[in-house]
Amino acid sequence: MNEKILCDTCILIDFMNGKSQILSQLYLQNAMLFINPIIELELLQGTRNKNEMRYLENKLEMFYKLDMPIDLQKYFCLMRQNVFD
Repeated sequence: MNEKILCDTCILIDFMNGKSQILSQLYLQNAMLFINPIIELELLQGTRNKNEMRYLENKLEMFYKLDMPIDLQKYFCLMRQNVFD
């Protein structure tokens, strides 16, 4: 399988919480899983502490990340730096 799939926030939340294994199955079948920067930001904002953020960041490594405009990228970097300081 060499499909390209853009993953939605709801599916990703279920995956991260262990409620769905569909994304794992697709990943093992060599599907290319994509997330956009808005979805990534939504997920990271939902973390409650540094451990959850690290767990999420590790899980997100299996996804290809779509490009984002430079203004959004600057905001995203600032948000990540200030979340748990």
